[in-house]
Amino acid sequence: MADLIVNDSDYESIGDAYKTIGTYLEEIITDYLSIIDYICIDGIKSGNVHDNLLLFKQTASLLSGQINTATKLATQICEDFVSDIDEADGDLY
Repeated sequence: MADLIVNDSDYESIGDAYKTIGTYLEEIITDYLSIIDYICIDGIKSGNVHDNLLLFKQTASLLSGQINTATKLATQICEDFVSDIDEADGDLY
């Protein structure tokens, strides 16, 4: 039977990557919502398109914070996996 090899630093790197991606996506959402505001204030100031953009922005703004929450959870799962493996292998490594 082959040994299972778990490289802790790989999982730590994955956790860090989740954090980086989450921060980047949050910035993109913030910029996107600002662009919609700009369109509604300076471009399409009234009418159905204006109203629908505002409604869309309201719905899209619900994403703000959700990505950060999801990436924190993914990062925690990576950290917990490393801890669980360390606990399970005891004195082997």
